[in-house]
Amino acid sequence: MTSKIYQEIITQAESSDEEIGGFIYLEGSQAKIEKCENIALDKKNFFEVSADDYIKNSKRDLYAIYHSHVDSDSNFSEQDLEVSEESCLPIYVYSKLDKKINSYIPLSYDYGDFQGRKYIRGFNDCHSLIRDFYKKEKNILLPDCIRDESFRENNFTIVIEEMNKFFEKIDDFKFGDLFVFSQKGNEKHLAVYYGDGKILHHCIGRLSAIEEIGILGKNFIGGYRLK
Repeated sequence: MTSKIYQEIITQAESSDEEIGGFIYLEGSQAKIEKCENIALDKKNFFEVSADDYIKNSKRDLYAIYHSHVDSDSNFSEQDLEVSEESCLPIYVYSKLDKKINSYIPLSYDYGDFQGRKYIRGFNDCHSLIRDFYKKEKNILLPDCIRDESFRENNFTIVIEEMNKFFEKIDDFKFGDLFVFSQKGNEKHLAVYYGDGKILHHCIGRLSAIEEIGILGKNFIGGYRLK
């Protein structure tokens, strides 16, 4: 997620005494947000989208749904999880109580092909590809993080710190291991090892692909495996 979308969700939530929500969708090379009217009877404790809003937004390239909790924390309610599963879309929940955003990818989610994804920073990039791979293949949901233009230069260490909670460094590699590559001596790129010298990754401005490590090999930092 980018800070623009993150802050927009927070601003909407913090400016309302009722639950707010809507859709995050992809358009061109960026992600956008569409706030929808809450038609629930109890708007302080529930969020419900009208049929018209759902139909209108279903024609878009939907990435996720989002909404807020007013008096409860960012843990998902049973209704949150049901909506996510029924819509087959990931969900983000922001809590005014604990000031956190939580994310969930439903079992019903269609990941599509890991290859051929268009690059959209914060939503379709090397980090989101890694999250999708490990959720689909290992049922492990890695934490999301804010990824802006300066992310690789200033904040990539946050990703490495989070990865260290789930992975351990290894010297022998097999399918599904996490590979980390550097630029100018610092961690900057993530990939999944596919065997035979090939990796699944998503470079800036390119489609995601499974390809030979090639020139990236000279910037290889190390391999990691789920603990």
